Amino acid sequence: MKKLHKVFALFLAMCMMSAVLLSGCSSTGDSNTDSAEGDSATPASTASGDVIYDGSAKIYFAIPDGTISRWLKFDAPMIEKWLKTYAPNCSFEVLDAEGDAQKQLQQIEGAITSGCDFLIYAPAEELSAAGALQVLNEEGIPFCALAHTPYGGNCEMMVSMPFPSIAEQYINYMEENILPNADGPVKVACIWGATGSPFYNQLKETYHATFDTWADEGKIEIVFEADTNDWTAASSAPVAEQMLTQTGNDVDVVISMNDDLLTGIVSVLEEQNLIDSVTLLGGCDSTVEGLARVQEGWQAADVLPDYDTQAKTVAEVCSKWLRDGKCPSDMAEGTFDNDSENGLPMIYVDPLLITPDNIQSDVIDIGVTTQEAIDEVAKTLK
Repeated sequence: MKKLHKVFALFLAMCMMSAVLLSGCSSTGDSNTDSAEGDSATPASTASGDVIYDGSAKIYFAIPDGTISRWLKFDAPMIEKWLKTYAPNCSFEVLDAEGDAQKQLQQIEGAITSGCDFLIYAPAEELSAAGALQVLNEEGIPFCALAHTPYGGNCEMMVSMPFPSIAEQYINYMEENILPNADGPVKVACIWGATGSPFYNQLKETYHATFDTWADEGKIEIVFEADTNDWTAASSAPVAEQMLTQTGNDVDVVISMNDDLLTGIVSVLEEQNLIDSVTLLGGCDSTVEGLARVQEGWQAADVLPDYDTQAKTVAEVCSKWLRDGKCPSDMAEGTFDNDSENGLPMIYVDPLLITPDNIQSDVIDIGVTTQEAIDEVAKTLK
């Protein structure tokens, strides 16, 4: 029966994602969408003193793929919430590329024809954004990138979580909660994601900057390290089996890069009755399944993008740009190399480390998911 847990968990998580999408933004083509749930649809404040831009404008949000629940569940309704506060007379419309970069380019061109005054841009394919960047710059449309980095052209502003900070939070967790209790070198296995993205590169570099030092000091021993073919549980499970074979099941901590990868790793550890003897770190996205594992002690922690603060920042950038007629460059904290002449100015919003102590306050109370949803998935872990 225990071997069926992973199947039930994955099936239930998929069902919940479908429910989330049905209850999220129901249309990607309607202005002023009313599909936000709960408090996320209510402006943080309607006081006139909070208004940054009091004129009218058409604001579009080009998302990469609505089947990825974050865009319609969190990003879109939270951005709209803050736009109602900062630019209350503006319309807001979501464009869903459904994972197709060419379709996204066509949608952006259509939005420009329809009178787009500002675009919030999350590329469907980061390395295929040059065409959209060229069109936006040629037409003089102000735009701000969100979360996904547009490569191949000029972009004056981007809002994202700093990828190294994800690794730094887990490194701090190990330093505070694992190393002090060890009676010898902690045996660490690293099962990374797929190569070829800034996310992969920056996380791995950040981990190794500390892990290599710890290894030299005798605090840890890296007993296994490998990449996966993609970012799914199906890809990480065979790597986890290889890890156990190579180490003879002698592993104290497994580090990975997102919740889906950890799902595959968990399935293998559970089959070998090792789930209680290995500490799992490196989750990112705070999926319902990941949060259930944190709640039940199967996963030490998770990382949640601070969706509301990101949305507030994007809405502020948009409103100031519309008001002043220029990019609020003073908000940038640095630049990132996106293959453009001057680099991409960045505004960073730190993610949240989720442990059993703050699931209630930082996940449930702000509407990321419900206790009932977490508990339903948690039943499959027992």
